[in-house]
Amino acid sequence: MEYSKVATRLREQIGRFSGELSIELPKVSKRLVSELVYGIQASQSVVLTKIGRVLEENISIKKTEERLSRQLGRRSLGSIVQDNLLKEG
Repeated sequence: MEYSKVATRLREQIGRFSGELSIELPKVSKRLVSELVYGIQASQSVVLTKIGRVLEENISIKKTEERLSRQLGRRSLGSIVQDNLLKEG
């Protein structure tokens, strides 16, 4: 099994799916949706600390968790993502 081909295909699928979920969102929110989809898939958890560890950013886990938490508090983020998800279903 060629892991690089599998990894490339998985990245493409995650990118496509998160792009469909984040239609009509600003650029920062699109990045958040992409990071959350990847983080949830990779960590098998919805806990922000676990997602932050998987993202492997060059900042502390605490700062990553605070950033994700702050961005999740944006108005209408949930309703837009929910609407886009329902359109896909």
